Amino acid sequence: MKPADPLHQRWLRLEVHVRCALYPDQVGRLRAYLGTGELLVRRGLRPAAATQARMLHTLLRCARDEGLPWFWRSLCLEHADLPLARLRSQLALHDPLSVAALEDELERARAALPLGPGPADPGPIRRPDLKARAADAGAAPRSASS
Repeated sequence: MKPADPLHQRWLRLEVHVRCALYPDQVGRLRAYLGTGELLVRRGLRPAAATQARMLHTLLRCARDEGLPWFWRSLCLEHADLPLARLRSQLALHDPLSVAALEDELERARAALPLGPGPADPGPIRRPDLKARAADAGAAPRSASS
């Protein structure tokens, strides 16, 4: 793999977006991160087990990070099942203890996440619709007499 591979660079950028919850209202970024990792594996640009393990650990770190919104943390836990399932199929025969440890780690993260958002958690952040704002800005101002 060349370090300047655009697909690999995209995956790394998406990893930062996921880990920092930069766009917590865009679940598609989480799916894009997982999908791009799968594409890297299919194209032979990254090893399968290492890629799945990295994605799983990124999602678990997000789920345990109390500084992130509860909504994002719960989404990361939901999506952690995919890389875990892929790792289970790759490692089950050769390293069942590693698979069991990963499953335990996921269960601990699930147990640690509160059942709902706390009072200080605002939930998903809704960004304003920039197209609507631009259209409003281009509209002629209304006069008070009409």
